[in-house]
Amino acid sequence: MKLAEVLPDLVADLEAPLAHLGRAEVATQLRDAEFIGWRYDEFADAVYVDLLPDEPTETLSLYDELGVNLDLDARGRVCRLEVLHARELAQRLDNVTH
Repeated sequence: MKLAEVLPDLVADLEAPLAHLGRAEVATQLRDAEFIGWRYDEFADAVYVDLLPDEPTETLSLYDELGVNLDLDARGRVCRLEVLHARELAQRLDNVTH
């Protein structure tokens, strides 16, 4: 399942801020990325969306704009998203993925 199918609004919302940072290629990756799993941390009120099993080596922070951090692997591929203030998103993901 593609991330853009599971969270189309989030993918669309990330495009302009990423382009503004000069990272439009990351937005393109998000449109094509495979959604492999997610988890919710109730204490942090954060959803972590896994796109690749790789370990991150760089984080692009869009926290001020959207409350989202994107983790990239050593090859610049998005491997994980961290979405903060995400209780509603967790409920939506629970409905979509279960």
